[in-house]
Amino acid sequence: MMMMMMTDDDDDDDDDDDDDDDDDDDDDDDDDDDDDDDDDDDDDDDDDDDNDDDDDNDEMMIMLMMMIMLTLITMMLMKITIL
Repeated sequence: MMMMMMTDDDDDDDDDDDDDDDDDDDDDDDDDDDDDDDDDDDDDDDDDDDNDDDDDNDEMMIMLMMMIMLTLITMMLMKITIL
């Protein structure tokens, strides 16, 4: 079966092989594009993470300010009660 005579059908098979090669090349290009897209998505995710960190920092600052205010109010109340 390996040793077939060359006929018109064989020529068609060769053409099909060429088409397959072209398809493979296209697939490779698509893969490259997909990889680039993934990298871009990763960058976007990093930006989102940065924003999440900023939100966390804001929340921490608010909590700190609230603690300071509570402490000051408590100190003022204690001073008033002592007087």
